[in-house]
Amino acid sequence: MKFVSRGLYTVIILFIGWLGNFVLDTQFVVGIVTGWLIKKGYDSIANQILNLL
Repeated sequence: MKFVSRGLYTVIILFIGWLGNFVLDTQFVVGIVTGWLIKKGYDSIANQILNLL
């Protein structure tokens, strides 16, 4: 039973880390894309994307 609880705990910790990484990577990509759009002059589109966050 000890190994089952440790295995379940490990899986939960890995899943939480994966979700956190997904959120941070998504925000990073959105920041790059909106920065590029603002640089190219598409301010309204970039602001709409940022408002989604």
